[in-house]
Amino acid sequence: MVFVFDVGGTLMEYIGMPENWASFYERGLQTVNNHFYCCASPEDITCSVEILQRLNPRITARENEISPERLFGKALNHWENLPPVPECIEVFFHSLNLRSKIYPDTMPCLFRLREMGVQIAALTDLPSGMPDEGFKRDIQELLPNLDLYVSSAVCGYRKPNPHGLEMIAEHFHVPVHELVLFGDEQKDKLTAENAGCRFVEVRRKDKEGFDLWELVREQFILAHTMEYAGPVLPMSKLCLRTYCDADYLTYSNAYNDCFSDMRRALHLSPIHCCPDRAALCSKAENIFLLEVDGELAGSVAIYGNEIDDLFVIRHFQKKGYGHGLLRFAVARMQQRGVCPITLHVADWNQSAIQLYEKNDFQVIATEVVR
Repeated sequence: MVFVFDVGGTLMEYIGMPENWASFYERGLQTVNNHFYCCASPEDITCSVEILQRLNPRITARENEISPERLFGKALNHWENLPPVPECIEVFFHSLNLRSKIYPDTMPCLFRLREMGVQIAALTDLPSGMPDEGFKRDIQELLPNLDLYVSSAVCGYRKPNPHGLEMIAEHFHVPVHELVLFGDEQKDKLTAENAGCRFVEVRRKDKEGFDLWELVREQFILAHTMEYAGPVLPMSKLCLRTYCDADYLTYSNAYNDCFSDMRRALHLSPIHCCPDRAALCSKAENIFLLEVDGELAGSVAIYGNEIDDLFVIRHFQKKGYGHGLLRFAVARMQQRGVCPITLHVADWNQSAIQLYEKNDFQVIATEVVR
């Protein structure tokens, strides 16, 4: 999995600038005229503004990128005493007094992803006519935290053309469908659809106190490996029995019900994931059932040195049975000389993590499993 971020409106913004910069063209061109003493007439500047507007992709949609030199070359071609176009471009954008702002939640999010080993790319359309190097200067704080930067100048196309995403996938040697694109505009969504990858909408304006990490963390599964580090436990006073085929319907319904909320939240399919009848029978001696007044209340499984599939039926929860099932499994494994005693838990399941930590389990490893 590779996380791809749009830049403008997603990771940063130019303070006070609208999406369409066409209203600033006249001022920028007049500054160029005055700076270089070009003697361009008001009619010349008006004509240049019209050309820049026609080439502005937010006014007239286009997917092919046009280099700043070619774009301004067309816009200024009719001026007399014209200095080198690259110098005109520099003065033009300097006159806009652009102030870039990296959103305060951006860097912490990227830091966390890098610590987890997630590959990060940026895919951005440059403001019309802006040189790539100028834009990179404005986001230089971001660049060290990206594994790959792809702009419309780099790939030659603007969104919603999927070529930029295809370049990113090729760079990381992954199928395009393994990319996840985060963006704030409809063109970002269309880009993902055209490429055949997942899209996540970033809606900063709709939520006060927006935190990019909270949105990002929903897109993958963090799995912790935990290891028991506590004392030797006495044998449990709970009376458990092993699974048998007659338990299948009751057990499978309880299993599916207890794990369905987590699987929905983590976008796992299928939602109902209980092993089939034959699979359960093949490992019946490893599955232990807790009954209260003849009714199934919970279960825990032991496979080698791992505790697995611990659940408590909803109306039996908050009564200490989860604690009891966990201690039963630890004590049974200790009695058989099993060491280390481990389990795996999704980061989403914070209530389970708290239970395990209270019972002397410690996180020894964390990995991204999707």
